[in-house]
Amino acid sequence: MKKIFFVLILFFSLLGFCANASNPYPPFIAGKNCIKRVVALTFDDGPHLTTTPNLLNTLRDYNAKATFFVVGRDASMCPDLVYREAYDGHEIGLHSYYHEDLTHMSTEEIDFEVGAPKVLVEGITKKPVRFFRAPGGQYNSSVVESLYRHDLSYVFWNVLAGDYTDKNGKEPSPDLIASRVISAVYPGAIVVLHDGLPQTAQALPLILETLKDNGYEFVTVSELIKTRNNLYYFAKPVETVEKQVRPD
Repeated sequence: MKKIFFVLILFFSLLGFCANASNPYPPFIAGKNCIKRVVALTFDDGPHLTTTPNLLNTLRDYNAKATFFVVGRDASMCPDLVYREAYDGHEIGLHSYYHEDLTHMSTEEIDFEVGAPKVLVEGITKKPVRFFRAPGGQYNSSVVESLYRHDLSYVFWNVLAGDYTDKNGKEPSPDLIASRVISAVYPGAIVVLHDGLPQTAQALPLILETLKDNGYEFVTVSELIKTRNNLYYFAKPVETVEKQVRPD
C-alpha cells in the first residue's frame, strides 16, 4: 500500500513540474537545512477575532513575516483580518473550508474544501493563493489530485510547537511552547503553530526575540523557497504526519 501511495505522489509531483505552469512552486514543500539563518513561522486554524490581532501586532513589532493557513469558514466571518494579514506583508495559505478530515471525503467534497477557500481568500486579498495544508496533516491521492487541479502546493512542517491542548486536556504554558520551538529550529525550517490559542500568542514574543537574538530572519514560505530553491518533497507517508501532530 505504501509503495502504491508513493508512486501516486511521485506521479502527481512530476506531473505538476511538467504541466502545471500556472503554479510557480513545486507540488510538495518541506523545509531543509540552508546556510542562511531563516525560518518560516506558519499559523494554522485562523483567523480568530481575539488572537489573530495579537499575533499580527507582535509580528509587526519584531518586523517578522509569517504564513497563515486559514480556514475558509472562519475567513468568511473575519474578512478584515484576512485582508490585514495580506496587507501587513504576510502570506496566506489554505487550511480547508470546514477543517475536517479530507481523507474520508468524496472527490466532490474535497474539491469544495480546497477550491472554496481559495476563491474566498483571493477575493478578499486580490492576490493568488498557492499553498495548502490539510487539517491534521491528513492527505491522500484524492487530495493531491485536487491540489493539482487548483494550482496549489502542499506545505509540510519540520518543527511542531505542540501548542494545543494534549489528549489529557493539559494546556502547555507559553514558556514550554517557546522552548519547544527554540530548541528544535534550524536554518531553513518550517514551524507550525496555531492561531486561536492564547498561549501561542503569549509565546510568540519569546520565540521571536530569542531567535532574532540568534541571528534568525522570519520569512514567508515563498521567501523560504527563494532562499533555498530545492525545498521539494515528493512523498510523505500519512502515518508519519499523524505521529507528528499527535505526539505522546
